[in-house]
Formats: sequence, structure tokens, C-alpha cells
Amino acid sequence: APAPRPPTPSQHLLALYTAQLVHLRGLAPNTVRAHRQSAAALLDHLGYGGHSTGLAHLHASQIEAFIRQRATALGRGSQQHLVAHLRSFLRFLAARGQCPAGLETTMDTPRLYRLEQLPRALPWETVQALLASIDRRTPIGMRDYTMLLLIATYGLRVSEVAALTLDDLHW
Repeated sequence: APAPRPPTPSQHLLALYTAQLVHLRGLAPNTVRAHRQSAAALLDHLGYGGHSTGLAHLHASQIEAFIRQRATALGRGSQQHLVAHLRSFLRFLAARGQCPAGLETTMDTPRLYRLEQLPRALPWETVQALLASIDRRTPIGMRDYTMLLLIATYGLRVSEVAALTLDDLHW
């Protein structure tokens, strides 16, 4: 079998960063994956694989260009996560002496406004009005009423209600 290829500079740096996220910060696997993807995308944007010394001369304008490019496909909440991931990665790089210190402070976080998104829960009066609007004289109406009542009362997800069978009920 051929010998395994040595890791690229990006892969090596990402492995070190991942180890820090897991062992020092104790982040969950999904959080680590998200941080790593953001860091990998930045390194790719900077062309780090071709010249590993490029981080020493990294400028805020390069990071800003990357964020602007990525932000076109992201909502403000996801943009906030991206900025947080990049700040973490830049602090990691600065601590290792691989990029100028203080770059993480040059990024603005997008603002999220209260009531910008759908509410996480409806007011109980609205839920009651919705339940009252369902015609419970038909089998489909009884089914719909029961499903919505389970969602509203017990906080079940739609997929959980759809997966229920008669065997799931404790008569």
C-alpha cells in the first residue's frame, strides 16, 4: 500500500485547532465541526494551502472580504455564528504567533433585532383560537385538533406527532 500523504499546511493547522476546541474548550462535536468548517473556508479563501506563511501578513480587509462573500448566502443569525467562529480561530492563530494579534476585534457582528424572526411560541389566546377554529365533527377535524393539541400542550414536534401510533398510548 502506498504511504499516506503528509497533511497539507491547512489540514495540519485545522487539526491543531480542532484539538484545542475539543481538549481545551470542551466543545461539542457539532460545534467543533461548525468552527472547523468556518476556519477551513477562511484558509481556502486566503489560499493558505499554497503559501503557509500568508497568515503572518493577514489584514482585516482580507477577513472582511471573506465575510462579505460568505454573508450573501447566510441570514444574520448564521452570520453571527460565522463571525464568532472566525474570532475564535484568529485568537488561536494569534496565540500561536501565526497572525497579527487583535484581528478578531476588527470584525463587526451583524445585529439581530427583537421580533425580527417568528416567535418561538404563540400566545395561548392565539393557540386557543386556532384550536376552536377546527371542525371536530369530522374524523379529519378530530385528527387535526388532536395533533395540534399535542403540539401545543406537550411541546411535541410535528415529526413526533406524525410518528405516533396507537401502541404509543398508555391506555
